[in-house]
Amino acid sequence: KNRLEHEPRLTGAKLDTLAALSLCQDLSSSAPTLSRQVVFNVAVCVATMKTLMKDQAIEEVRYQVWKLDIVSNWQKYLLRVTDCSFMYWALDIVPNILNDMFDNPSEAHRLPFFFAVLNDAPKLLKQVEHEDDKD
Repeated sequence: KNRLEHEPRLTGAKLDTLAALSLCQDLSSSAPTLSRQVVFNVAVCVATMKTLMKDQAIEEVRYQVWKLDIVSNWQKYLLRVTDCSFMYWALDIVPNILNDMFDNPSEAHRLPFFFAVLNDAPKLLKQVEHEDDKD
């Protein structure tokens, strides 16, 4: 960006690249909302599609965008990989778990996590489709 700012005369492509880089810099200093991420990705594509950057610099930018995506979407990824809807089929152990927490008050901090696990069961139940009887 600094190299482009100090050039005396900018062409259309260089001006587009400078604007995209400025937009990337402004967006990277704010909260990563979905709309900002979309605009950021478009700006990165515009900045890297011109032949003004070396391949190594483009790869570094893409790597940093990938890391930013992981940092800003970690909750979605975590939610996807920690599905505990199988606990619906293990409801027989729920009273034992609750009794264990009741008998050990120092384990009360586990209660919100346990209810979060049980909260995954409705997702499974909503996917059930009933078949018609063949009578």
